[in-house]
Order: sequence, then structure tokens, then C-alpha cells
Amino acid sequence: MDRRDKERGVHADNFWFRGKKSLIQTLLRAYVPVPGVNILNVGAGTGDDMHVIHPFGKVYATDPDEASVAMIPEQYCVEKKVADALHLPYSDGTFDIALAFDVLEHIEDDHAAIAEIRRVLKKDGLFILSVPAMPELFGAHDRALGHFRRYDQDMLRSGFVHGWENLLLKWWNTTLYPLAARKRKKDRAKKDEVEAPRLPAVIDRVFGYILQRESQAIVHSKAHRGLSLVAVFRKR
Repeated sequence: MDRRDKERGVHADNFWFRGKKSLIQTLLRAYVPVPGVNILNVGAGTGDDMHVIHPFGKVYATDPDEASVAMIPEQYCVEKKVADALHLPYSDGTFDIALAFDVLEHIEDDHAAIAEIRRVLKKDGLFILSVPAMPELFGAHDRALGHFRRYDQDMLRSGFVHGWENLLLKWWNTTLYPLAARKRKKDRAKKDEVEAPRLPAVIDRVFGYILQRESQAIVHSKAHRGLSLVAVFRKR
């Protein structure tokens, strides 16, 4: 979660963030062979996901926002630094795993960020990431969040043409896609602002259950569209 999310009243325990944590945990269980590896969490925000990542290795967290970095819980990371994804303060081949969940869309030159993340990965290191999907849904919500784009599969693959092997590319947040897509299209012409309504508890629980089930099945998902894309690439 970003510091600005908290300032807008977004709660880290809402259904989307719970689903995201379940997604991260599922992916790490599937792709981290042994605990204790060096993990770089790029764009860590305020570190609300760090307790999920911490059991899998030695976690290093970066974010360009100084106030957000100050809020990252120190007990869940070896180190936290103020840094953007284009200028990571680490030597070549430092990390076994790099994570960037909902980060690339905030970077104008996302291909340069991918290259920088590749630089700090070891050979055969993994880059695990998620991005918002469906470019046709881009609108006020995205602009308010500081997004430069939403992705389709070809757009995402285009940043990983040289020196990468694609291990996973799946749609996520698929069940709720029709409902969310309808609202996003309706809101496209609105001014650039993010509403943070707190859903009724029963709806939040139902939506959370849906995303948790999707997250747990992500590796074998056959979905053809969703609000996010999830990917795993191996450095070659």
C-alpha cells in the first residue's frame, strides 16, 4: 500500500489488499524453492505486504517515497531504502527474487525499470510481478493513482523480449471483472480522483473470499481476462 492510499482512507484490510496478500503468498510458495533467499521488494510502499514475504527469505525493500519507507516495519526486512526502480542501489546479481506488485504502471519508462531489475537479479533469478490490465479501462481512476498505462499481455511481454524466460502469465481479479469494468467505463470521464468507500462488511467478505480463491488457483488459472495481469519471468 502507498502512503497516499492511507491518506485517502483506503484500508489495508479491505478485500483487494487481502486478496493481493494471498496472491503474493501463493506465488512465493510456488516459485521460491527454498527459504532464505535474497528478495528485493521494489515499490514496497508502506510495507503492508512485508509480513507475507518475510518467511520466504531475506527481504530488502525499496520505494521512492521517503515517508512510505519510514513506515515499513523493520522487523520484516533486512534493509529498507529510498530508491526508485530505475536506480536501484545494489550491485549486479545480488538477488534471487525480485517482486514488483502494481509498480511498473507508475513508471513512464517501464522497460528501463525492467532492465534495472534484471541487472540486480542473479542468473536464473525470478521477477514476480503484477500490473493493472485492460488498456481500454484506463481512465480517471488510473490517472489519480499516477498510472501511465494499463497492460495487455503483449504490452507486458514486450518488456521481456531479451534475456528472459516467461514462466507464468495469468489474469487475476477475473470474477469481479464485469462489475468493475462497468463502473470504470462509467467513471472514465470523471475528474481524476480516487474514491475510497468502505464496503458493507458482508460484501467485503464475499469479495475477499472470491479473490482469495482466485489467488490460490492462479498458477493453474484458465481465465481469459481480468483487472490485473500476474507474471513470473526468469533471468537468462
